[in-house]
Amino acid sequence: MKTLYLIGGTMGVGKTTVSQQLKQDTADVIDRSLARISLYQTLDTIKIDTSNKTVQMIANEIIQL
Repeated sequence: MKTLYLIGGTMGVGKTTVSQQLKQDTADVIDRSLARISLYQTLDTIKIDTSNKTVQMIANEIIQL
């Protein structure tokens, strides 16, 4: 499956160049995200598990805070 990037705006840098740069910038995004997961748990914030919950359920939980 191919990824399609829609790029608009003024001319200057070619779409091919921008597309290639986007591919390079996002190639390791999953690895970087997984490496940071443990850091999020150490933040002094309220975390809400949204797994298997509707938007309404999550909103209600936030209201209860």
